Amino acid sequence: TRSPTVLEFRRVLFRSIDNRRLVLKVTVQHKTVAVLPMNQDYRHTFKTKAGQNTIVIKNGRAYVSKADCKNQICVHTHPISENDETIACLPHRLILTITTKGETH
Repeated sequence: TRSPTVLEFRRVLFRSIDNRRLVLKVTVQHKTVAVLPMNQDYRHTFKTKAGQNTIVIKNGRAYVSKADCKNQICVHTHPISENDETIACLPHRLILTITTKGETH
């Protein structure tokens, strides 16, 4: 038998966090513009001078469904659902980070 890796331990630890405590922090140009509960479905298009991104939370998973950036990396990134996972749209300076309530600094 092998010992569990640090990553496996971390996944087990964070899965034990009650999903009702998870939130999606939306940051645009280094400013937090929204903190959204991960247990409620949500869709919104964030518009900035750099462009726009449509953010979706559905069934406890967050993703970028549409963006007008050239590279589309944010749109092709797999949905996130666990603490400390992140999606970034660097051209628009938009960062999505899952965290727990009270840890949104």
